[in-house]
Amino acid sequence: MKPTKITTLGLSLVLWLCTQAAWADIDTTAAVLPVYNAANLDAKNEAKLVKALEAPLKARDGYDLVPQSRSKRAMGKRPSSPDAAKLAAIGEAVEADLVVACRVSAESATRKERKRDYEFALYFVDVKGGALLASQEGSCDRCTSAELAKAIGAKTKALYAGPYPLGLDTDPSGAAVKVGDEDWGATPINKRIAGGTYTLRIEKDGYKALEVEFEMPDDRPVYAALPLKEDPNWSPAPVVLVPPPIALGRNEASPPAAAPPVAPEPAAKPAPPPVEEPPATPEPREEAKPAPVAAPEPEPAPEPVGRRLEEGDEGEDAPPPPARSVKKEMSVQRKWAWRTIGISAATLAGSLAFTFSALYADDRASDGKLLPSTQRDYADRRDAYWIGAYTLYGATGAALVTATVLFLTESPEPRQAVIVPAITPDGVGLSAVVRY
Repeated sequence: MKPTKITTLGLSLVLWLCTQAAWADIDTTAAVLPVYNAANLDAKNEAKLVKALEAPLKARDGYDLVPQSRSKRAMGKRPSSPDAAKLAAIGEAVEADLVVACRVSAESATRKERKRDYEFALYFVDVKGGALLASQEGSCDRCTSAELAKAIGAKTKALYAGPYPLGLDTDPSGAAVKVGDEDWGATPINKRIAGGTYTLRIEKDGYKALEVEFEMPDDRPVYAALPLKEDPNWSPAPVVLVPPPIALGRNEASPPAAAPPVAPEPAAKPAPPPVEEPPATPEPREEAKPAPVAAPEPEPAPEPVGRRLEEGDEGEDAPPPPARSVKKEMSVQRKWAWRTIGISAATLAGSLAFTFSALYADDRASDGKLLPSTQRDYADRRDAYWIGAYTLYGATGAALVTATVLFLTESPEPRQAVIVPAITPDGVGLSAVVRY
């Protein structure tokens, strides 16, 4: 045998072993939870019910049961009514694949009664799928606790009958799974199927197709993860863009249609000789009469300016509309005149303040009751106040004179400056006249 064939056979054997290892029998872990006791059963009778639920699972090969002590710790405080989501959460806490729960209630909650009417409900939950696989309800009238356990044990056969889920995943996920012509979707999948032999075909772009045959048991779930091998020869399919068909119109270059056959024309007969006609005599022409010219219509006279004359009017024109009052803008010279008046008012107020201060200081300087040094101090202040007062009086007078000149020299017309050449016996120059 050639070395290449040996190598190929070895690789195929390794791949087959890896595939079979993924489907190898793995023990299923089940957790039978303590009873949801709404019938006030004692611990001994509760244990009887738990044993009735565990017995069918212990009889199966490959089942591991979670200890009751661990289930009690994970369960904590038991509510009155279980649901699939809470049971799946408890199963994850104890690392179980399946969870079994039982709820029992009774019409009479007195333990002294030996026989009572019981009602019970059984729940079978897939932890990984988080789904309720099966549930059973029943009742036991006038039963003892032993008879109740027997009735619950009879319901477990239908509870554990299946079908069980198949949990399948691939590495990487997203592979298409088909069984014959039936499409199971993309991995990961969780599907309840009946027991039997199945052939799965798993395909994913960029990886080699995998075909697996396995036996689905009828008494337990199956969970598997299959590795996919990359295909070095795989390449994405080319994208072919097909242009849309173009409809050819009349003006497009299309093959001309075949013309219908044309029948031959018959031979033309010889024309007869022309007959000479006598020349026509010209008819007398009538002179065209000139068309009458219509007289031009008189144009309407323009209406007189003003209002129209109505009956009872004296014929006077309407008075012209009143002229709009135009606000005259203040000239720059007048603005400065008013500003100068404001300055003079301010300096006058300051000069009066200095005057009153000087008079007060003069009065204190002439007071004989004060010390000579104090009198001299007031005398110095008086002189300083008078200097300030006289200075501001002068500024006030100058401002008033300036304002008066600005008011008097203001002209309603703008200033004009006329420059003319001047020729004198002494020389030539320019003369400027500024008009205010």
